[in-house]
Amino acid sequence: MGGSQSCFGGGGRDYEEYEQPWRSARKVRPSDQDGLWYVGERDVDRKATEFIARFHASASYRDPILRHPLTEATPCPVLQYANDALIIFRASVEAARRAKFFLDQFALATGLVINFTKSTMVPMHCDQALVEEMQGALECRVEGFIQTYLGLPLSCNKLKMVHFVPLIAKIDKYLSGWCSLLLSAGGRIVLLNVVLDALPAYAMGALELPPALLRAIDALRCAFL
Repeated sequence: MGGSQSCFGGGGRDYEEYEQPWRSARKVRPSDQDGLWYVGERDVDRKATEFIARFHASASYRDPILRHPLTEATPCPVLQYANDALIIFRASVEAARRAKFFLDQFALATGLVINFTKSTMVPMHCDQALVEEMQGALECRVEGFIQTYLGLPLSCNKLKMVHFVPLIAKIDKYLSGWCSLLLSAGGRIVLLNVVLDALPAYAMGALELPPALLRAIDALRCAFL
């Protein structure tokens, strides 16, 4: 069995607790777009993610409960991008409670409270009763695949053409905003090669695009030319 939890940490203090958010004398970046403010120095997002990575790494090697989903002798991996953390561990109620304990300790140590209402648990090959117990331990919502992360669809199965419809819609939106009749042939080629090709190139860095999607993109490109 395997289980995964994605934790998106909010910052500092809840906005509803005070009429005005606490602001430092120096400019501090907000944690996200929900009105919360970090209390502390600059680059606190990066320092917080580095801290939680070291914290989990040091604790997981000594912890017999939080283990890798596939191998017994390997600690659970912690993947991070910006201020998002993805914790992957073997599914069990004890492991969920231990992960919640570590995250609460991280919040106490740094003052950065994790917003579990915005966190997500994505179980894989788990019984429904086990999922409900783990959700009660983690106090977060449960979702399944397909998941969207950093604008890309994530799934434990092979992605189909329908999962890339948002990418085609984004490409079509770009093309509809460019007045091709007012551009020279060279200008249209530059826009396609420099701007439009960056969208599928970003997706190809992590996913294998189906041939039908490539043909659809080429059809849009030819129509624009």
